[in-house]
Amino acid sequence: MNDPILNAFGALHGQNLLAAKDARINQLERQVAALREAGDGLWYVIRHEGRVDAAERTEAIEDWQEARNNG
Repeated sequence: MNDPILNAFGALHGQNLLAAKDARINQLERQVAALREAGDGLWYVIRHEGRVDAAERTEAIEDWQEARNNG
C-alpha cells in the first residue's frame, strides 16, 4: 500500500536524521579543531621548555584539558 501521508512522514524523518548527522559532524569538527589548537599550544610549551614561563605552561595544559573534557 502506498500511503502518501506515511511517505511524507518517512521523508521528514529521513531529513531530520540527515540534519542531526550534519549537526553532529559540525560539532565533532569544532571539537577536533579545538583539540588541535590546544595540542599545538601544549606542544609549543614542551618544545620551548626553557623559554616558557610556568604561567604559560599552566595555561597550555588547562586549555588542552578543557578542550579534551568538552569533547
